[in-house]
Amino acid sequence: MVRPRRARLRRPGPRARRGGRPGRRRRAARAARRAHARARRPRRRRGHPERGRRSDPARRQRAASLARLRDRRAAPVQPGRDRDGPRADVEPARHPQVVDRRARASEARWRARRHRSRDARLNRPVFFQYVVACAVTTAEGTLGLLYAPYLDRYGYALPTIGTLSALLGIFRLVSRVPSGAAYHPSNARRQLLFWLMVFTASTSGFAFANGNVVAVALLTIVHGYAFGALGTYNLAVTIDLTGGERAGAIMGWYTAALSTGYALGSFVGGAAADRLGVDGALALLGGLPALSALLVVPMPVISAAPNAIERAPGLRGLFAAHARIDGRVWLAFLIALYINILSDSVDTFFPLFGLSVGIPLAASGALRGLKSGAATFIRFISGAIFRYVDHRTVNFWGVLLFGISSLVLGAVTSLPVFFALFLAAGVARGLLRVTSAASVAELRREGKDVGIASGIYNMGLDAGAIVGPAIGGVVGDAVGLGAMFALVSGSALLLYFGAALATAKGRETLPVVGSPPSRAR
Repeated sequence: MVRPRRARLRRPGPRARRGGRPGRRRRAARAARRAHARARRPRRRRGHPERGRRSDPARRQRAASLARLRDRRAAPVQPGRDRDGPRADVEPARHPQVVDRRARASEARWRARRHRSRDARLNRPVFFQYVVACAVTTAEGTLGLLYAPYLDRYGYALPTIGTLSALLGIFRLVSRVPSGAAYHPSNARRQLLFWLMVFTASTSGFAFANGNVVAVALLTIVHGYAFGALGTYNLAVTIDLTGGERAGAIMGWYTAALSTGYALGSFVGGAAADRLGVDGALALLGGLPALSALLVVPMPVISAAPNAIERAPGLRGLFAAHARIDGRVWLAFLIALYINILSDSVDTFFPLFGLSVGIPLAASGALRGLKSGAATFIRFISGAIFRYVDHRTVNFWGVLLFGISSLVLGAVTSLPVFFALFLAAGVARGLLRVTSAASVAELRREGKDVGIASGIYNMGLDAGAIVGPAIGGVVGDAVGLGAMFALVSGSALLLYFGAALATAKGRETLPVVGSPPSRAR
């Protein structure tokens, strides 16, 4: 090895042994660190910009967890798949519109179920309508109790009292068809308010007539007509407010409100007459319908059925609407006629028959009260009964039970047996009132004319109340009261089942002949 002149021999130090100059080593170390960092960093892909940074995976996981939690909260309670798509816990978290769509659909279904159940249940307008019906029958029950004593106080003879009493029933019957034809859901509130005021004036007006024969006759006619109109409107409004849903339960409570009003009118009217006199009791209790009109004011506007059949205008349209009325309405009319023929003929003449077999008048009054109480009680619980028993079955056996319990009265002399028969008759009468009214209410869902149907149905009640005592008196005078009960009851049974078997709609009401029964709602 040749060394230049004057060059010094240098021993290799620690730096030289580590290999290279310090600047070069630092650059190499930095390059190695950068390469290691690039190797650990995930590559950015086209279409996935969220994977560009190291902290993105943890943030993405948190967002996905929150989205899944939100999906589970929006999912339905029932397990399985929802109508709008797959289960919420497997939905992609990066699509929040799926969650919003499911939440909106679930809320819409919940609102629909809520409105359907609220329409069918006892809401405030329906409850107010029950109170109005109870107030009307309370005033009517008071007048029914005090009408004859009122006329007798002013010296009216018995034939005149009978004639004026008959006017009440006759004009009640006359009012049914015009009232049903005039009814329209959009005008229901105005019609109810008008007739409530007329009914109040015609009831309390007796207190100011001072027995004048012209005034008494006019008040009697107006009172009978107003009560018939209110009965028609109250039933039609109750049906329209509920849409015809759960007809058995709704009509059970409605008819129970009617019978409760009659009972209150008898009890409270008698007590008020003892305290205030007949005139004072009529003036006081006759004002109840006007007070109940305050509950009609907040009634919502009632809309017609969505599939309602329009009635042609004029008198020709009215006749056509009555001609095409559903056969079930006429069967309900027949049941109402059957109920009141038997009930009024028995109630009118049983006290006389009871005296002939040793039954005192107090016991006869107790028997009549038992029948009325049983009829009222069974109406309150009829909704629960119709949830488990088909309404056609109830109607069929109710007609038989009511007819047989009246038919065998003439062959019985034991007081306990009379109590059993009157109890059975009361239960059957209460159930038949509910089933017949429910058959009218169900027509609303089919778009049928509820006003005309209500008028025809109530005509059966009025006609039975007029015909029953008249037929009972004529037949009883000819063959005796015991045989009269059997003849009238047997004839009414044959009339009903003959008419029911004569038509297809009638045969559907008989569980033995009709289609397989379905439970009433």
